[in-house]
Amino acid sequence: MDCENLITLLGNVGKDPETQTFSNGGMVAVITLATSDGGYVKKATGEQVPEVTQWHRVAGYGKLAEFIQRFVRKGARLYVRGKLKYYEAQTANGDKYTAAYVEADKVMQLERRAQSEPLSGDVSVAELKRRYPNIPLDGNGQPYRWADGRVRTIPFKPGEKTVEWYGGNSKPAVAGDNNKQK
Repeated sequence: MDCENLITLLGNVGKDPETQTFSNGGMVAVITLATSDGGYVKKATGEQVPEVTQWHRVAGYGKLAEFIQRFVRKGARLYVRGKLKYYEAQTANGDKYTAAYVEADKVMQLERRAQSEPLSGDVSVAELKRRYPNIPLDGNGQPYRWADGRVRTIPFKPGEKTVEWYGGNSKPAVAGDNNKQK
């Protein structure tokens, strides 16, 4: 019998990541992610059922933790895939309880619509630099673009490849290379 522990979340980060570096050089980054079940109206009674928000604790290790530390901030919209894990904890009164978290193996930062420039190209590079001071530019001084043509506004360190997402043992997706000679 095949069994799989797999959880997929799409939500918003509640606060900036908390990171910890271990004595062996490893790293963990922890975030809280809010997901919502939309409200609805029961057909039979007409009763309004309100939207419910759930908070999830998500941990990423190694390279994924580095990605989370560098790029993820409060309010970011994320796609997270991982495994549901449990641990024992204790309150200040000494009461024991079991808590759950997601051990992520993939995290993808999704751009909000407001952070994407229009496809028409009617915004100048100077205006983009004004709106997004850390916007990544290619060797010709032009902004990198997503596959659908929107301008990429998520910053990265100069001299490095643009990492859109990173997960587990897979290779990062590369949008552009900022190491090219002019």
